[in-house]
Formats: sequence, C-alpha cells, structure tokens
Amino acid sequence: MNYSDRQGLTEDAPLQGRIKGFSFKCHEDGGLKMTVISFTVLSIAITIALGLQLIYQDNILVERGHGAVATDYKDCSEIGTNILRKGGNAVDAAIAATVCMTVVSPHKTGLGGGGYAMIYSHKDRTQPLIIDFAKSTVQGAFGAVNVRLPALLRGLARAHALRGSLPWEQLISPSAKLAQAGFIVTKEFAQEVDANPNFISLYGQLEQGQNLTLPKLSETLNTVAYHGADEMYNGNLSRKFVDGSLEIQKQLARYEPAIEHANVTNFFGHLVYHRSDASALGNVLEVLNVLPISRENSSTLDSQLLFAETLIKSNRHSKAELTDTEERFSSVVVMDGLDSYVVIITGLSAVFGLGRLTNAGFLMDTAESNLEKLTPVVFSEAASVCGLRGIIGTDDVTLAAELFYNLIIRRLNVTAAIENPRYYLMSDGISIENKFPHVMDHTLRAHLSSMLNLSAQDADQFMKSCNAIIKMKDTMTGHSDSRGGGVASRFR
Repeated sequence: MNYSDRQGLTEDAPLQGRIKGFSFKCHEDGGLKMTVISFTVLSIAITIALGLQLIYQDNILVERGHGAVATDYKDCSEIGTNILRKGGNAVDAAIAATVCMTVVSPHKTGLGGGGYAMIYSHKDRTQPLIIDFAKSTVQGAFGAVNVRLPALLRGLARAHALRGSLPWEQLISPSAKLAQAGFIVTKEFAQEVDANPNFISLYGQLEQGQNLTLPKLSETLNTVAYHGADEMYNGNLSRKFVDGSLEIQKQLARYEPAIEHANVTNFFGHLVYHRSDASALGNVLEVLNVLPISRENSSTLDSQLLFAETLIKSNRHSKAELTDTEERFSSVVVMDGLDSYVVIITGLSAVFGLGRLTNAGFLMDTAESNLEKLTPVVFSEAASVCGLRGIIGTDDVTLAAELFYNLIIRRLNVTAAIENPRYYLMSDGISIENKFPHVMDHTLRAHLSSMLNLSAQDADQFMKSCNAIIKMKDTMTGHSDSRGGGVASRFR
C-alpha cells in the first residue's frame, strides 16, 4: 500500500519553510544523542540525560506561513490546518482539532473524558508547559459515584488562556457545525458499536461510510463556543449532564453550593504542571543510546532482533508498560512555522466510557482510571544544530520506543516509521501485528515468539494509532497512522 496516495502530507510531499535573514549551518555526526521531553504519570519517573540541548540560532527567522496537523480523522486535521491558515498558532490548531475528535470518535474520546496537553517552543527552548486534565478529575462528588469530572473543555480552555491567539469561538464553532451537518462514520467507530449490542442504543446501528449527525452535541458546542467553557460547568448547560444521572444529583446534594463547587473549583488549582523529566521512556532511550547498532547496520535483521530483544527484556517486568487495558485514546499533534509544538492526548477509561449519553450529547466516563499512560512526547537531536526533532502522541512507552528506533536509529521517514509492523507487551505474552499492510518479517516474528509466549489477545483487534510530525532542518513532514484511519493535513 502506498501511504503517499492517502496522506495530505508525507515524505513525498514535505513542507519546507523559506528561511529569511542570515544563513545557518547544520551538521550531523551520526550520533544518537537526543534531548527528549516526555510527560507521563507512571508510578516510576526516571530522569534522563542523553545529550546537550540542541543549539538554535537566534538570527534564523522562519516564515510563519506554514504548518502541519496530524489526527485520526481527515476533517479534524483540516480543521486544525484551517486555524493555522487563519493566523492561529499551534495551540489554537490543536484545540480545534481535539474538539473535532470528540465529535467524530466518541468511542475513544469526548467531552466527558480527560487528557494532557504539552506545549513547547523549540525556538525559545523554554521548559514545556504541561496541562493535566486527567489526574485530578476522578475525585469529589463525581468520583464518589465512579464518574469522571468532564474536564476536557476546561483543560483546553486553560491552554487557550495561556498560549492561544485566536478567539475561542473560532476554535469551537467548526466542530459544532460538523456535528450538526454530519460526519462520515469510520470503520473503527462502526466496529466498536457492532461489537457490543449495548452501544447500539447510543448511536443506532452504524455502518462504515454513513453520515451521522449529533444535534445535541452540536448545540452544546455552540453554547460553549459563544459563552465559553465556564458555561459547561457553572451555567444551565451543566444541568444537562447532571440531571441525567440520579446518582450524581444525590452526591451533589451533599455539597454547598450545588454544582458550582462540585470539585470544579478545586480542580483548577491543580491544573497546570511544569515538568520536563522523562518517565519510563527514559529507560528505553538509554537502551537505544548504548546498543551496538551503527547507521550502517541499523536496517539489518540482526539489528532489529537485537533491539527487540533488549526492549522486551528491559520492560517485560514493568506492569506500567503492559497494554491490556480498556482505555482508549486519541492524539492530536501540531507544528507551526515558528517551531511551536503541541501534543494533546485525550481519552476514555473504556470504550464509550460509561456508555451513558447525557442530555448534552456526550458520554460520561468512568473514574476508575487516571488515564495514566497517555504520553505526549517532544524530542530533538542534540548532535546536530538543526537536526531531527518532532512530536509524538501515544499511550504506550514500548510503542514510543519502537517509533524512536525507527526514526532515530533506522532513519526511516515518518511514514515508514509509523506504518512499520509493531509488537505489544501484554500480561500474558507478546502480541504481534501480522495482517496486511502491517505484516512482520517471519524471522523477526519467530524470534519474538521464542522470547515470550504469544498473547491470546490479537494485536490486530486493538491496533494503536500514533500520529507524528517531524522536522529536519527547515523541512516539516507529518503522518497520520493508517491504524486510526486519519489523514495528515498541512499548508504552505
């Protein structure tokens, strides 16, 4: 399969910004040293030091008028790109694309879910800003009845207040219009509904390719667009999702005053986190840094076997790396012409959350999980003045390591790196993708199978989508994973 035909932005059509002002020099020494900025809420946090900070000359002026957006849905990538085209920055585009994903993918994200946003300026090299709207959303009156506080809009509003540029209304309205006019149901969405008869009552019997409208959700988003996110929590709109749950009403009755202080205010106090320490991903990257693999032999089968064996051995005993979970997630990655990088990862604790469709048109989520494995990552190559750097969104450290190996050591382009066949560490063994177009080499598959038992869970039934945008010198390229069915979008 030629992914170039499917993508709006691929290695065959890279986006190159025009450089103004002074010239600059770039060099590469073949080293694997990286500066990695990762945020997770895994129980183990390991600080890594893998290289010097990438030098970015202050006299280089990059033209603002280009950028890229990658999501799991074509319309969402285009909505984000349109925001960039209107003069918005990466934060604006990421917010707009994330709200779009809550419309088209209610099985894996939504207004009732949670997540994290990472905002980073590669030009300024400041500490990344992390906005956490997952960890503190499972407490209080909602958490007492196993319902996540629907804080996604609050987290996005916080990002907008801190770093956004365009008016809030312009970011939310496109998704409200999409929900009203309808969108094309994806194969994944239809399959999730078909897999559980209980979900048919939520959206009806769905077929891939049909047009689905969500008028209630459209009305909610329109209200939020024109009156702000506060309307979701303190206005009449809040009653639409509270009144649908008798359990929540009973719990809220214990709080004074009612919903205004149902852990919403306290939630704000713990919303923003500034962290640049790496998590368990650091352990993986340290492994990459010491492996006896050179650029000359990086694509050989022996090198792939060595990496796979090392990765599995270093992570097989860590429960934090296991992927058997009901959680679902969606990633949005954006890069603009000023070298601002934004990753927003949102998700639900289970497919369709609690399976309760509120009067506000979105699903509530269970509070059983903090969505702790959602992992936005920003990385840059330290051995080159303006070498490889980029952004990735995933919920699996092992998967992130596979992507880094493909990008950094094997030097695959972003499309090949993401579409490469994967393996997942499960509690009962290893699950390997083996269906077209993600068919693994037979020898590598046999080697992996000899290391661990094959899991009873079929990797092709829960393939994880991972979107990424990378930049080398002033050339920007992005790819939306075919596993998620998305298409990356860009503009010059």
